[in-house]
Amino acid sequence: MKYQVNIYAKDKEEAIKQIHNITDSRQVEEVNEYNLENLKKSLIEELNDNKSEILDNKYPDDLISEYVDSNVPIYHFDILQYGAENTDLGTYEPDIYAFDGKPTAVNAIAGRIYEELSETAQKWLSDNQ
Repeated sequence: MKYQVNIYAKDKEEAIKQIHNITDSRQVEEVNEYNLENLKKSLIEELNDNKSEILDNKYPDDLISEYVDSNVPIYHFDILQYGAENTDLGTYEPDIYAFDGKPTAVNAIAGRIYEELSETAQKWLSDNQ
């Protein structure tokens, strides 16, 4: 499991000292690297960072699809971890099977991730147009 500590320090040495002196467990939070919501947030941040490029584009839907596609994990281990940590990804059959289109577990989960991210991106686009 990964953990995250939020501290503010003027340099690396001070940060290390602060980490060693943590006494309040509320300063440490568990980070789920394979949380679908975090993946969606990351996509939205990327869309916001490129907002003018997307909105000024003649075909913003095509550009949105490229951002969605680039945020879908490609390694089997990562895809399966997303499936394990977000069991709803395996509950519904995807409209598309990713990669080569074969109905495998990896392709189904990746397809569901694509669908979830695509829905998030389309909502972002409609909210920003």
